[in-house]
Amino acid sequence: MGFASLYPSYKMNAGLKAIWNKPVLSEAESALAVPGERAEFFRRLLQISIELAGLIRYSYDRLRVNSPGDKTMKSIVIRGVIVFVSIAGEAMAACTGPNLNQIQLSTALSGMTVCATRGAERWQEQHQGTGGGTLVDYKNGPSDPVDPSETVGTWSISGTGANAVVRYDYGSGGTYDYRVYGNGGNSYSFCNASSGEEIVGTVVSSPSCP
Repeated sequence: MGFASLYPSYKMNAGLKAIWNKPVLSEAESALAVPGERAEFFRRLLQISIELAGLIRYSYDRLRVNSPGDKTMKSIVIRGVIVFVSIAGEAMAACTGPNLNQIQLSTALSGMTVCATRGAERWQEQHQGTGGGTLVDYKNGPSDPVDPSETVGTWSISGTGANAVVRYDYGSGGTYDYRVYGNGGNSYSFCNASSGEEIVGTVVSSPSCP
């Protein structure tokens, strides 16, 4: 059963029709494959979620609660829209908006330790120096006999304003540039300038992570 037969008089924009008639995953994959299109895709996703929020109101007006089945249908529509809007909001928050400039990067990272995880990987990288310097994986501390701290590379800041990135040079392990976005408090999103991958990290003043 198509959308038109369920809601014949509800007017929706072309974006919502496209999402309704086309698998979302295929559109997401094509958009996210190009980092420059990420923001536009998530902007459209949020716009569509607003359309769906309007659909909640319309559903209340159109669906008659005459049977348990009708109540279930209404509940499914409402819960689905709430979940979709939540996902869209989180997606918009990731790697969008104004990133930290060169001064803000230096203030946020100099002498600090970034704590982050990705799957089974765990980082606690101490950013020695001001505005750049040695990058140390603190591990269990410099005096630990089993897993002592280790210098893993260097960090620096490249570019200015909206083009500012923090650059990590791991030698033979490669060089990576990240735009950094504040999430509030000491939480930051490190977004790979090439791939768009986001790593959420916590910045602490102690050499080791909590």
